[in-house]
Order: sequence, then C-alpha cells, then structure tokens
Amino acid sequence: MLTRDLPLHVLALLVYPGLALVLAIGAAAEAAVALVLAGRGARTALRAPAAWLRHGVRRPADLAVPLLAMLAATQLAVPFSPVPPVERNLLVAAAALVPAAWLAGGPWTAAEARRTLLAQVCWLMALLAPALASETLRPQALGAVVVPSALPLKAAAGLLALLCLPALLRLAPRGPADLFEAARLPLWLPACGLLVSLFLPPAGGDAGGLLRFLVATVATAAAGIGLALAAGRSSLYPRLLAPIALVVVAVAAVTSALT
Repeated sequence: MLTRDLPLHVLALLVYPGLALVLAIGAAAEAAVALVLAGRGARTALRAPAAWLRHGVRRPADLAVPLLAMLAATQLAVPFSPVPPVERNLLVAAAALVPAAWLAGGPWTAAEARRTLLAQVCWLMALLAPALASETLRPQALGAVVVPSALPLKAAAGLLALLCLPALLRLAPRGPADLFEAARLPLWLPACGLLVSLFLPPAGGDAGGLLRFLVATVATAAAGIGLALAAGRSSLYPRLLAPIALVVVAVAAVTSALT
C-alpha cells in the first residue's frame, strides 16, 4: 500500500498542491506585499519574488521553509489533490507551519518574538477548537460542518485565525528591505489555504471547484495584507487577539456541552 501510494505523495509534494502551486501563490502574494506594504512601484513589486529566490540560493538552510510548506500544502482540502482526503490531517499542517514561520521570520527582536508567539498560540486555538468540538482532524470534514450549533464556533474561530494571519506571516509594515528578505514566500498557500479548507465548505472536485478554492485563498491573503496595513496604523488590533481567543474557548465549551 505504501509503495503504491508513494508516487502520488511525491507528486503532491513537488507539483500539486505542493511546490509548484506554493511558489505561484507565494510569488503573487509577495508582489502584493511589496506594492501595498512597502509602497514600491508596480514594476519593482513584480520583481519582489525574485528577491526570495536569490535569498534562498544564498542561504541553503532556508530550504527548510519550502519543504515544510510543501508538506503543509498536501494537507489542504484542495480539488484534484493526489493525497486522499482521509490521509490529510490538520495537525500535520499546523506542525509544519509553526516551525516554518519561525524559520522564515528571523532575525527576531524580543518584542516581535512575543507578539508572534501570542499570535501562534491564538491561531492554534482557532484551528483546534472546531476540531475538538467536531471530533475530527480532517480539513475537508471540518470545512463541511454545517450543523447549526457548530456555526457560531466556526465563525468565531475563523475570525480569530484570520486576525492571526499577519503575525503568523510577519506582515506588519517595517523597513522596505526587510519585507523582501523574509523567507515567507512559500507560506502563503498553506497558511491561507488551510483557513479556506477549515472554515469554508469544501470546493467541488472539478475545474470550477478549483477556481473557487484559489479565489478564496487569494482573497484570504488579501485580507491578511489589509489587516497588516491596519496593524501598522493602530495598536488596538494586536490587542484583540487574546480576548477573541477567550471568546473562542468559551464558545467551544458551550458547543461541546450542546452536542
């Protein structure tokens, strides 16, 4: 069984939804970051993804980030994935994304590390609360949950996960040069696609379903960039994460009691 499935898993890692799609979505997102957060011109913004490639070539150790991102991408509820839905696991995706975010973000200041740690804890709570209430770790099954009693938890957890996205990807506006040196380009698809997989109904297994998944993933990335822009202009936004996380825990407790 393992030998028979191995070519499919290699295909998933290297082509789809792995490396090829990871780099395509990441390149588009990094160009948008350069344009919106760094204030670069359109021509310069389009060259921003190449900076990540040069950075990766100069520092081979950074290859750990795309490798972890490829693993996380194989767990998404994306149409036509070679990995069967029953073999995809939320914990695998989260366990790959958390260290990848730390590796992609260095060097760290103490304040940045504290903010990122808080955001990651809240992000994990947002992902795991619906999973514990639904008693499943399969992203496609979690996205398909439409039980009325579970919808408030799903909505609150989805909002919290989205609010954590800028800190997870270290998107808060900083110096223009810093934005291009971060090795986060491969993280866009698995981070944004995971939210689409968990909190939106699964896309159909056809071309229209794939287009819907990609549009939702790009929209999630755009929302993360917009939140990062808002975070750079106000100190209120980061302070909302912990209170909303407590609300998610309370809603999860009530949901579990009712089911």
